[in-house]
Amino acid sequence: MSASNPGPIDHLDREALYLLVCTFYEQVRADAMLQPVFDLKIAADAWPVHLQRMTDFWSSVLLGSQTYVGQPMVKHAALAEVVPGFGAAHFEHWLELFDGTVRGLFVAELADEIMLRARNMGAGLLRAVKRESNYSALHTSVRETTTA
Repeated sequence: MSASNPGPIDHLDREALYLLVCTFYEQVRADAMLQPVFDLKIAADAWPVHLQRMTDFWSSVLLGSQTYVGQPMVKHAALAEVVPGFGAAHFEHWLELFDGTVRGLFVAELADEIMLRARNMGAGLLRAVKRESNYSALHTSVRETTTA
């Protein structure tokens, strides 16, 4: 590790989570699969706000801070409407990038804890996306049937 990064982080606090969020989303913004999805929803000048919001999210999940206010299921489910083919492959890739970031920053025990939560949330978000995709497909099919 370098002088600016003395070694794996062995504790969870807001500062460590902010470092995680910033490091991870720097990779997302350069990723061929995920960058276009985020570009659809987050304007270039809105990233600082998004990074703080994601820090609030992870702080709420991992520290119990209750600083995040929002509906992640609704937001992710809505992506099925605007991103062609959005689904399991995106979530799996997101988790791979997140896992690499987490394991590069934290000691193994904390990394395992963070990833357990991330995988559980990812599974829930993916179920929401699949429900929305199924609803949209059904709604489109019904609309096409009634207009034919």
